Amino acid sequence: MTKTFEWRERNAKWYYYDTSNGMIVGSTFKIALQEVWGSVVNTGSYDFSFKMDDERPLGHFIEQDFAKKAVEQYWDVQSRTLLENKFVG
Repeated sequence: MTKTFEWRERNAKWYYYDTSNGMIVGSTFKIALQEVWGSVVNTGSYDFSFKMDDERPLGHFIEQDFAKKAVEQYWDVQSRTLLENKFVG
């Protein structure tokens, strides 16, 4: 089964989510009051045991588009692993 993701903005933060269940798998955000963007992916199993270790930073980016592309690329690579769409970090 192929997963489908989309972006949605909420309160000046962009969330990348699974369209089949609404689960957030990544996000981009401005760092403090700067014009720099950060991005993270959420890699946890979401079995009601979410830990801070489940959130992985991808870096700081000069433009929001670069930050979004980093999240998209992470999940694109994960979808092509030998584990057949089982997302693991």
